[in-house]
Amino acid sequence: IEHGHHPVVHKIRQFEPLYRDEVDAFANVVKAFDKDNEYSSLFETDDDLLTFIRQYIGIAPEAQERGMAQLRSQGFNEPQMQYAETLMVWVNANGALSYDDLLTPDLDCGDVFANEELGKMLNIINSHMAVLTSKPSE
Repeated sequence: IEHGHHPVVHKIRQFEPLYRDEVDAFANVVKAFDKDNEYSSLFETDDDLLTFIRQYIGIAPEAQERGMAQLRSQGFNEPQMQYAETLMVWVNANGALSYDDLLTPDLDCGDVFANEELGKMLNIINSHMAVLTSKPSE
């Protein structure tokens, strides 16, 4: 990606949430270079662009480790943390993680979680990939 130093790409690589205005501005930059008008056929929404970039560049190892440390601090046990690593591999390969993805055989967690624990883990992971509507008041 030519815009490897763009703040949005940096935040994606660092597994940090983005703000809607950042996503919109970044999408506009990408669209400005779209001479063949292929953007809308490649990306249904601007958020799909983020998924593509995350899939293409991946999450930095140190950012993954910070995410894992956050999960560990929430009291997840060792088998659950091993599953969290599987989820991180999935995010790097697919650029996103949804509840529907959990139905794939690759993400079968067996009996490692109670439903609310798995939901809590997914919410934490997805919070790092969130697009927030507005920045907090400064």
